[in-house]
Parts: sequence; structure tokens; C-alpha cells
Amino acid sequence: MKRLQQLTLLLVILLCVSCGVNDSKDYVLLTIQSNDTSFDRIKCRINRRKAHILRRDSNGIYTDTIRFIRSDEVALRLSSKKGRIILYVQSGDDIKLQINDPEFIDIRLPKKLIKKNQILLDARKELRQSKNSYEKLSVYQQNKANELMDQFLDEYYSKACKISRNEFYLNVVRWNLDYIAYRAILHPIEVKKQRILSAKVDLSKGQPAYMFEGYENYDGGTTSMKDLKGKYVYIDVASTNCSPCKYQIPYLQKVEKRYSEKNILFVTISVDSKESHDWWREMVAKREVPGIKLFANEDKFFRKAYEIQAIPRFILIDPQGKIVSADAPRPSNPELLTLLDSIL
Repeated sequence: MKRLQQLTLLLVILLCVSCGVNDSKDYVLLTIQSNDTSFDRIKCRINRRKAHILRRDSNGIYTDTIRFIRSDEVALRLSSKKGRIILYVQSGDDIKLQINDPEFIDIRLPKKLIKKNQILLDARKELRQSKNSYEKLSVYQQNKANELMDQFLDEYYSKACKISRNEFYLNVVRWNLDYIAYRAILHPIEVKKQRILSAKVDLSKGQPAYMFEGYENYDGGTTSMKDLKGKYVYIDVASTNCSPCKYQIPYLQKVEKRYSEKNILFVTISVDSKESHDWWREMVAKREVPGIKLFANEDKFFRKAYEIQAIPRFILIDPQGKIVSADAPRPSNPELLTLLDSIL
């Protein structure tokens, strides 16, 4: 009987210990104060669970108890029509926020959230301060934009690693940084590109040529249109599986040799798919393609800029980077020599 009592007591102790260990709560108390009347609701989501809609009351306050599957660490995502932010919080937290704009840049955090979340607000403020310089990037500066974004992400992710090495926390930081950096740096360029794609193209003589950027050069490195300024540029638009393109190569070799001492560059631009890259390099060597050989890497804006529906296509640009002819004679056509002799 005594042994049974001892076993019962031990069982009660174990139950109490286990209950004490697993005391994480399955909710977050959320109160948001806002003086900005430009938005009247905030969407709230916990750890990818179903979203809650928090509506603004007459006092400018959003409040709710958000429940979720039990977890010690919580990713609290707040979003409006103009922006979003993901905060790292703990289950059971009573969170009181002051949000003064719908882009979630001007936020006052409670002390318990500052240590791990202030870095997210600092990143947003830096992007806002640099907004004008990012918006000035042209569609031809995609590579520069990518570099700026990588630098920004590396800088702030390194700062986050110094705060905590917790994997869940670092994921929350990365989700935030990826989103805000894309919106601030890359998105404006994407908008400009879409405008170009939908705009009517003017290919008349004297119009600016398309300033392609960072095309792979067969001989090493990359080449941009700006690198070719100061000389006339005769562009051959071709691909490795285009028989008419290959037919023009011997004629192009002769034309290039004839004007080798003149102020003109001969450039062949491949519009092959990325999968044909190696084939392109083999073909260039096998066919002895003359002049500068570039790979456009599926730049759809290049084809749009010159309304290229079929290849080969030949384009002549002047030393100032303006169009002489967007549909110049082929190397096999004697009219090309007449045209070049008249300008060189």
C-alpha cells in the first residue's frame, strides 16, 4: 500500500513538472494606436495562419486577441494596402504599438520588442531616405540595382546576426528585408520596364538607341551600349539556330575587314535562350564570327526596343548613340556598302 502511495505521488510530481515546462500560450494580445486616418483596417497574420482583419474604432485604436497553434516564437505580420511588416514576438505577449503611417515605417515599439525589431525600422528609414536616388535608376541600370540590393541585404542581415543567431528570428528579418528592398530598389525599375513594353516605339532616324547593359562579351567581361559610344555601331541580331543568320557571316567578315580602319564597330548580339549559351560560344568559334560578340541573356526589352519579329536584323547607330537605321541593309546587300561609304 505504501509503495502504491509513493508511485501515485511520483506520478503527480511528473504531471506538475510537465505542465510547468509546456506553459507557452497560444495567443498574442495586440493593441494598435494610430493617428493616421488614411487607412481604416490592418490585416494581421500569425505564423502563416489565417489572417485577421483589425478595424479602426472611433478613437483610432485597433485591438484583438490573436490565437494560433501553440508556439514560443511568433512572426506577427501586419499589412495594409500600402505596405507590410513582420515583427518577431513571443507567445503571450501583450503588444501595444503606435503606427503613424500605412507603410509601417513610423512605428513606436514597446521596450520588449525593441531589441530584436528596431533593426527592421532602421532598415525601412534608410530606404526611405534613399528613395529619390533609387527612383532615378534607369531601366538600363538593372545590374547596379541588383548590387545595391545585395549590399543592403548583406549589411542588415549581418547586423541581425549580431543581435541573435536564432534561426526563426533571422528568417523573420530576412522576410522583411527581402520585401522592403525589392519594393524600394527593384520595383521602380520593373514599373519603368513595363511602361517601355507597353509604349509605342519610335525607330525613326535620330531617336536614341536602346542602351542595353551588361551583355556577356565572348572575349571576356561584359559590354554595354555606352561602351560603344564615339563610334558608329553596326549591330547584327542573330541566334545559333538561325540559318539565314549563318549565311550572312562570310559577308559580315568581308565588310568588317573593309572598314577595319574606319570609325565603326561591328557587333553581333545573340538573342538565344539561356539554355543555348554554350552552343552560342561553340558556334562563334566554329564560324569565326567577326567583331564584338555579345550574348543578350534573354533581354526582352532589346527585342521590344527595335520591334524585332524576325532575324537576322541589322541596326546602325551613330557615335552619339542615336539611330541611323533600325532596319539597315544586310551585309550581303551592296546597299550596305553605299550607306557606310556615305557616312565614314
